Amino acid sequence: MMQMNNEIYLIDCRDLSDPAVFREAYRLVSEERRASADKARLEEDKRLTLGAGILEAYVRRLHPSLPRVIHDDAGKPFFEGSPCHLSISHAHDYAMLGIGSAPLGVDLEYYYRDYESILRHFFLEEEQRYIDAAPSPRAAFFELWSRKEAYIKRNKPTDIRKFSVLAAEEGMEYLSFPLEEAYSCVAYVPKGQRTTWHCAGALEYLEELKER
Repeated sequence: MMQMNNEIYLIDCRDLSDPAVFREAYRLVSEERRASADKARLEEDKRLTLGAGILEAYVRRLHPSLPRVIHDDAGKPFFEGSPCHLSISHAHDYAMLGIGSAPLGVDLEYYYRDYESILRHFFLEEEQRYIDAAPSPRAAFFELWSRKEAYIKRNKPTDIRKFSVLAAEEGMEYLSFPLEEAYSCVAYVPKGQRTTWHCAGALEYLEELKER
């Protein structure tokens, strides 16, 4: 079985607003990612799709034994026929990818929505109290929202109203990365395993892809 620590990669997709950079990324990502980008209607979604594709290509260059990324019927990505686990997320200007030897989940959220109605409908009372008491309730809400999404990605889909993310499951932990203001960035990973974060612009990843 392939052994690796948890590796979390973030890519700033704003470089892909440049048509020349977009074309280069389109050339280097997988056929599946190109098809997904072609189907996307919004330019932001096209950039995020290619951004995730760049990260997929990058980790496969770092770990040549990894096969291609495919998706199951629910849309969950995985390395075809590999025991290596994968999780992907994206929001606004960033895409995020996590890999590891054990199941993990990653989630990225951008503070773009009014959260009050979601808070009262989808969060447990103890979570609502935690958010209401936080110095920045908005930031606390999105932190917990990312935890819930990462939990679901790591485990099977379930009703988010039925579990609290104030504490992790036994043997697991929630890790946060300080991205930019107005983003929450969370990885849900096995406790005790080393987790390394990497964050760079699309141009930096593309340059490394071309050099390897």
